[in-house]
Order: sequence, then structure tokens, then C-alpha cells
Amino acid sequence: MPGDNLQAIGSGLLTPHEQLPLSKDALPDWLRTLIAQARPLAESACFTNIKQHIIARPATARQAACEVAKVYNHDTLIVGEAEQAGRTLAQQLCAANSGIYIWSSETTVHLPENPGQGGRCQHLALVAACEWAGRDDVFLLAAGTDGNDGPGDVAGALIDGGTLARGSREGLDAQQCLERADAGRFLAASGDLIYTGPTGTNVMDVLIGLKV
Repeated sequence: MPGDNLQAIGSGLLTPHEQLPLSKDALPDWLRTLIAQARPLAESACFTNIKQHIIARPATARQAACEVAKVYNHDTLIVGEAEQAGRTLAQQLCAANSGIYIWSSETTVHLPENPGQGGRCQHLALVAACEWAGRDDVFLLAAGTDGNDGPGDVAGALIDGGTLARGSREGLDAQQCLERADAGRFLAASGDLIYTGPTGTNVMDVLIGLKV
């Protein structure tokens, strides 16, 4: 969770939440009453013997990857729209020096009324693949650290400059798939999906880029 916010990690079940600054007229009386009763205050007795410790965070995953690969760690958190993040990351990697670059990410995808297959990592990866069409010097792994990206058992995707051509040969249009939030179907056709199974941890998503 960005910022290691205990109120948000795992929905903050054992953490007192701050009351939202709501206008008195913003909600009906019955709903304001429920909200006031739903979240115990920090000084409540139920929190007296509860101690919480963060034992893993996104930086832990990035550092572990760096130690394995002996790489330069681009210590950056990527948030916001997956589409814009994928485009920006792809452009940055094209302009970068040769090497391996590692980011953490927590992006979002606006879903249409009837979304297709995929997750935020797959969406981001397909956007990057569109930027890199025909290149042979850039590669990107985008995956959930828990081994899951969206519905199903897909962990993410490993894409390159040939991804677009491979999927297109199977009769799919990348832009249409992105508009339908159907990146997973395109990446399945291009052979770029990855499967890891459950990893036993979850410290957001990890992005690993290679520039040769």
C-alpha cells in the first residue's frame, strides 16, 4: 500500500480510522450515525493490547530483486492510471542507458461497462508494448507480487518490441483491447502472459525493465 498506511493495509481491520471530514448536510442522518458507530476511536480499550509491525513493503521487493540481479535500483513508486503510467515508463526506458530498472507500482484502470480479461499490470504492459512496436532493445516484466493480476491466475506479463506483431498475427487489435480493458486476451494471443502461482506475500506490483 502506498505510504505504508496501516489504515489501508488489509483494510486496516486492527487500526483505528480517522473520521472523514464530512459536511453535516452531505449525508442523511441515519448514515452519519452508522459511520460514527462503525469505527472505534484510537483511545478505545479494544486497541490497548494491539501492536502492529510492517514486516514487508514494496521497497523490500525492489531491494531483493536488485540483490539477485546486481542492478541499478530506480527507487520510484508508480501510481495513477495504468495507461498513462505504461506510456511514460516505456518512453523513459527507451531514453535510459543500458541496464535493468526496477519500480513498484499501484496503478488503476477505468473499466468499461463490460470489461474483458486482464489486470492493471497487463494493461500497463500492453500500453508499453504499443510504444515499443518493432524495437529489439527494451523488455518489461509487470506483475503482482502476490502472483495475481486481476481475475484468474495470471501474475502479469513479460513484453517486448515484438508483442504487438505477435498479437496482431492472431487477429487482435491492441488499441481495441485496451479500450475494452481486454489486455489479457491480447497478451494471451501474443504468448506474453506469465503464471507464478501464489507467492505468499503482497507488496503491490513490481515492474522490471531491461534496456540493452
